[in-house]
Amino acid sequence: MKPTSRLILVENVIPEGASFHFGKWTDLEMLVVGGRERTETEYRALLTAAGFDLQEVVATHSPLSLLVAKTSVASVGRPGVSISNLAYLSNSRDLKK
Repeated sequence: MKPTSRLILVENVIPEGASFHFGKWTDLEMLVVGGRERTETEYRALLTAAGFDLQEVVATHSPLSLLVAKTSVASVGRPGVSISNLAYLSNSRDLKK
């Protein structure tokens, strides 16, 4: 990706803590099939591990949010920074703890 590129994810970002949020029900459903919903903190860690910096989380009128990320300064020019890294890390057991 170019240093000026932006990655926009459309995801259900669940809030930290015990407050009710529709995404927490979705998370329970996804656990049955091997997926999961994440908090902003978890998305930030996932994106950082894939070579991106989370710039902004934009709430929408739906349960979904827009996560806007860009290539991190440390990873510019580094081989392997790609969306496929993000997909691999998303399924990594290390980040599901």
